[in-house]
Amino acid sequence: RQAVSGSEQGLPHHSDESLARFLWAKKTVDRAAVLVKSYDAFVAKHNIQNLTFAEVEDVFNLELYICHPEMRANNGEVILWARPRNLLRSLPAEKVQMFMFFMLNTVTLRVPACKEKGIALIIDWRGAGLKNINLGVPPLVLKMVQECLPARMKLIMHIEQPIFFSVIWTIIYPLLSSKLRSRVRLLGPVAKLTEFVPLDRLPVELGGPLNVSLDDTRRLLLGA
Repeated sequence: RQAVSGSEQGLPHHSDESLARFLWAKKTVDRAAVLVKSYDAFVAKHNIQNLTFAEVEDVFNLELYICHPEMRANNGEVILWARPRNLLRSLPAEKVQMFMFFMLNTVTLRVPACKEKGIALIIDWRGAGLKNINLGVPPLVLKMVQECLPARMKLIMHIEQPIFFSVIWTIIYPLLSSKLRSRVRLLGPVAKLTEFVPLDRLPVELGGPLNVSLDDTRRLLLGA
């Protein structure tokens, strides 16, 4: 608190649990303080100090992301399962950005393993077409994740990439930090996931035994 505000009583809008996320993400007080300032500046710029689930529920209901406490990668990272096939090109990129902020901010607060082990992202391209691609989304979301949020992205796995993926990758790659680039895996077949995720930690749709649903993610985000 003192490193950011100059007072041990500063940052009353952050709980101790909230600030701990930044230390886990950046390891040192000085680096964590820089990230806290970036986070607070982002929140102030977009006026989302009190962002609620109801404000992002329309994007949530598209089932773009699924998160379940039992979905974990080999080293215990919490899995976020992304499904671009459900993204609508007509959806404003800013709405997707606000949903991603709410989701990542919430899971890093409510799921201790997100802080301690990090996040493993599965991007499942099955069924996605050009109608699902909004090129305004990656710059907004990647900048936010890398510069403003205490989300430890430990692994990013692309599966079943479509023919046009090379075009998307050409756009996304320069936006990634060198650290994130080293954590990307272009796997192809779904079966390749088991190189990084135990089979018993995968949902049924990805070849595992877990029955997961959007309601699991809803309960997580609502704290139910």
